Amino acid sequence: MVSNSSNVDKARLELETSNTRLDEVNRRRLNSHSRCITEQYQQISRLKLRLKKSAGSGHYRLIACINLNDCHYQPTLTVETRGNCLAQVIDRIFQRLQQRLNKLKPMPISTKTSLKLTPNYAIAAAIKWCDH
Repeated sequence: MVSNSSNVDKARLELETSNTRLDEVNRRRLNSHSRCITEQYQQISRLKLRLKKSAGSGHYRLIACINLNDCHYQPTLTVETRGNCLAQVIDRIFQRLQQRLNKLKPMPISTKTSLKLTPNYAIAAAIKWCDH
């Protein structure tokens, strides 16, 4: 059985920022959220994040590339940030990412076997459940 800590160690977190500077507090906040997600969803083998601020629009976009064992899923989340501090934005973005991941649970993509047998179906299922 894979323990949560080894799953967290296995998950690789990369963060790129564009037009914004993350202070240490927000970086820790982002890492903490990411760790919680990789602990909760055992099927995640890799989590890669890009946080971008759109110039002049007041929007932050989080592009989360998630490897669900053999299946690749890339939700793009946009959050309106006018008047919000970055910490609130990070919390809101991860709340939405968690909601999308929760929608993946009913689909038969939780084991490596089903992913290997039906990778295209798994990807289509992820899109169907998460992008409507």
